[in-house]
Amino acid sequence: MIISQYYHNVKNTISTEAEITAAEAVIVVVVVVVVVVVVVVIMWMYMLALTLKTIDFFLSKFGSTFNLIVPIRVVVVVVVVVVVVVVVVVVVVAVVIVVAEVVVVKV
Repeated sequence: MIISQYYHNVKNTISTEAEITAAEAVIVVVVVVVVVVVVVVIMWMYMLALTLKTIDFFLSKFGSTFNLIVPIRVVVVVVVVVVVVVVVVVVVVAVVIVVAEVVVVKV
């Protein structure tokens, strides 16, 4: 009877610690992913600004007309926004998969 009681106590303690560890892992993963996504978006926006300035500089140097500047700027903005959205979606899907695996392992 005492051994059985001890076994149940140890089993409960181990499962509780596993749940806490899983919860901590999920929290750490979510925080890291949020920070990475924010940094990536800021970097992409900075690169977009530099790219647009560079395009304006070269087009003005070569005496191009305003009719050419606008479409190139639009294309660059669209490409950068699409890339940022794809990166964010991939990261979010990866987080969901990791969290789902941790939850399944916990159960």
